[in-house]
Amino acid sequence: MSDFFKQLLKQINDIWNRLNRGQKIITAAVITLTFIGLIVLIVWVGYNGKSGNYTPLFSNLELSESASIVEKLKESKIEYQIENDGHSILVPKKSVYEMRMTFAKMGLPKSGGIGYELFDKTNLGMTDFVQNLNFKRALEGELARSIESLDEVDRARVHVVIPKETIFIEKQKNATASVVLKLRPGIKLNEKQVTGIANLVAYAVEGLQRKSITIMDTEGNLLSDAYGDSELAERTSSQLQLQQKVEQAMARKALEMLESVLGPNKSQVKVSVDLNFEQITKTQEIYDPTSKVVRSEERNEESTANSPQGDEKRENSITNYEMNKTVQNIIGEVGSIKRISISAAVDGIYETDKEGKRNYVARAAEEILKLEELVKRAVGYDLQRGDQ
Repeated sequence: MSDFFKQLLKQINDIWNRLNRGQKIITAAVITLTFIGLIVLIVWVGYNGKSGNYTPLFSNLELSESASIVEKLKESKIEYQIENDGHSILVPKKSVYEMRMTFAKMGLPKSGGIGYELFDKTNLGMTDFVQNLNFKRALEGELARSIESLDEVDRARVHVVIPKETIFIEKQKNATASVVLKLRPGIKLNEKQVTGIANLVAYAVEGLQRKSITIMDTEGNLLSDAYGDSELAERTSSQLQLQQKVEQAMARKALEMLESVLGPNKSQVKVSVDLNFEQITKTQEIYDPTSKVVRSEERNEESTANSPQGDEKRENSITNYEMNKTVQNIIGEVGSIKRISISAAVDGIYETDKEGKRNYVARAAEEILKLEELVKRAVGYDLQRGDQ
């Protein structure tokens, strides 16, 4: 075996002696880098092998809660790691579920708020004030948990004010609520989602109306309805949104029609729609004079005998007719189209001459008329309605 190594070293020495100075430098550098790479790989595999045994115990913690949990882990002599600037705590995989149950028994973490489990323990000496305060805390905690279940919300805090009941109706105050949301990075709530959160809180608290709820994010931006108690302003906002949706839908139809003929990026379409938001109720009574039916008839007969003028006989008849009547209650459609205004621009044709230069050529008038007819059909153009 020793002869084998001697022969191997001799061959390596012979190869090394045959190399020039530059080749020796390159070979030495490659061997050195390979050795350093092996050392780094061994260290990296060892570190990952050690950290791979750890799993998150809790994430997105407040620093005060992280400090409390770390203190408990030290007392229990449980190994741990801290990540995410102290907001995440990792423990060995074999201990994670046991630790979670242990901390749940201690009421940690408290970031999610305390819910109705606050009443799991009965206290006979509890006063009405403490009972009402605990109920409010539990209600706020349950609402925060429900809001945090949304994918877009990272944290939520809910503050509810429930006034005391009074026998005087005019002095009774309404309940109010405030919601603070910490959204996930890069996420914004749309108007429907904000309204949904407001309705969730309103229907969970007795006597709370949606207009009495304020919703804001952690950056101080007001997310709830900016119109307050003004129903007229809220209705106007909804009407403007409906008008914009109708205009965008019509413009998209017309643009798709033009692009199917001209190709992409060859046309632009803008549509302005005038909607009728007046709700008119009409009641019409229509009588048909050509058709009549006898409703009632009255006949009176009088006879006189042995009078100086002789015998007399009188007859009176009264006939009441009923004509056919049609009663119509017509409720006008809200949001119907009163008029459409369309503006469309199309690009011309570019022709290349013999010199390779592109020249702009306007489209023929007949082609423009055909394209105009396509746009009119796409949006439902009606000349009698006053469209233009």
